[in-house]
Amino acid sequence: MTGSLAAASASVKRVIPAPAKRWIRQVVGAREHQSVAVPSGPSEGMLFFNGVCSICGHHGVFEADAASQLAARAFPCPHCGAVVRFRNEAAVLVDELGRGRHLSLATLLADDACTRLAFYNTGVAGPVRGALRAMTNYVESHYRDGAEPGELVDGAMHQDLQALSFTDDSFDVITSSHVLEHVADPDRAFGELFRVLRPGGRLIFSIPVPWPPSPTSRQRARIIDGEIEHVEPATYHESPEGAPSLVFTDFGTDLLDTLERVGFTASQRRPQISIELAFRDSVFVAMKPRAMN
Repeated sequence: MTGSLAAASASVKRVIPAPAKRWIRQVVGAREHQSVAVPSGPSEGMLFFNGVCSICGHHGVFEADAASQLAARAFPCPHCGAVVRFRNEAAVLVDELGRGRHLSLATLLADDACTRLAFYNTGVAGPVRGALRAMTNYVESHYRDGAEPGELVDGAMHQDLQALSFTDDSFDVITSSHVLEHVADPDRAFGELFRVLRPGGRLIFSIPVPWPPSPTSRQRARIIDGEIEHVEPATYHESPEGAPSLVFTDFGTDLLDTLERVGFTASQRRPQISIELAFRDSVFVAMKPRAMN
């Protein structure tokens, strides 16, 4: 095993298609895609696998500390730095929109079939957002307390996912990365996201899902008369700005039932399920049917 890993690592070459190289330079920027040296051989206490980065298209060896319990934040791409969580999101986008012609966002988003789509991303951070924001028909938003729907605050559009200001049937693709667990009323948010999607459109989102998953979602906090009431001990995740963000819901496997009640056809994906611990990271696809009754 050690000899084969060393041979694999030593023989790795960064084979990145020319369109992907141009995309990396033009869309994401050189700073976010500084090359990282691929290890010349296995290191003690490290896990390795060979693969393709679904963000930038890099072919090579990915590694992580064997003691890591969060694969979603591990195995960074040696070229663009994207960890499993973001590569999972990109992989699902590629599967859903690529029609079998692409392996990464680097080439997918240059495809004529994608350039005509209207995208909405519920966030202002992450490498998937970094790729999508170069699209002509792209909108993103961030929640800001006290702002009006559609108002620009520090250059970012404010939207409350529970009461979007967009008109019906506005977008072909909506993406969201670890946001919906922070929404006080996720069912209402899913209804709004369904409303603003065009028939045949897709909501593609990731959320943290524990393993083994609970069969039922659990409300951790709620808002009563404008005040936060904690049902369970408060749990926070770090926001893109570094501030604590309250978790309102721990989602369970009944999330698929919730999405279907809203009207979606839904599925749960684990693109990197073969990677150690990566089965804990999930991406959900919720499609709005083309023919509405």
